[in-house]
Amino acid sequence: MKLLAPVVLALSVVATGCGSSSISKAKAEERVAKWYEATGAQYKLDIKDVPAVITAFDAQNPNDGRNEIALTWKGMAVTLAFSKPIDKANITKEFLDENFTYITIDNIFAEIDTPGWKLNPRTPVSSNEEGVTFQEVADGHLRFTVDWETYTILGYSNKKACQEQLNIADNSISKDCYVTVEKRVPLHLQVDATLP
Repeated sequence: MKLLAPVVLALSVVATGCGSSSISKAKAEERVAKWYEATGAQYKLDIKDVPAVITAFDAQNPNDGRNEIALTWKGMAVTLAFSKPIDKANITKEFLDENFTYITIDNIFAEIDTPGWKLNPRTPVSSNEEGVTFQEVADGHLRFTVDWETYTILGYSNKKACQEQLNIADNSISKDCYVTVEKRVPLHLQVDATLP
C-alpha cells in the first residue's frame, strides 16, 4: 500500500503537465480581437516601483557617456535617451526636459491568453521623439507619462519549427508561425520608476 501513493502522485503530475497545449493561429487571432474589444478606446498601463538603470547607448564606447535611462517591467523594455550624459546629480525635471531625444518601447506587456504564442502590441515606429512628459523627480523616483499608439498585435508561435525559422537571419517565416492583427489604439503609460 505504501508504494501506490507515490505512483498515483507521479501519474497525476504527468497528466497535469500534458494539459497545457498550444492553440491554433485562428484561435489566437480570435483572442486578440476579444482583447481589443475589452481594451476599448485606449490601452493604459500603470507601471509602479520599477527600478531604472542609467546606461550608455553604446556599451562598447563608454566615452560617449551614460545617456539612457532604461527600465524593464513584466518583460517590457522602456528606454529613454538623452543628448547629454546622465548622473545622479543632474537628474532633474529640467535636465530631462531639455535633453530628452527619444523613447523606445519593446515587448509591450499585454495579458492576452494565447497559450503557445508570444504576442505583444507594437508601436508603428521603433522610437518616438514626442509623447513623453516628465512629471517629477523627487524622493528617489522618476515619474513620467508616455502617450503614443500601437498599430498591431504581432507575435510568433512557440513551436520548435517556428522558432527555428526565427533563428535564421533574413529567413521568411511561414504564415502559420505568426499572428498579426492590425488596429491602431492609443497607448498611455503612467510610470513611477525608482532611480539608482
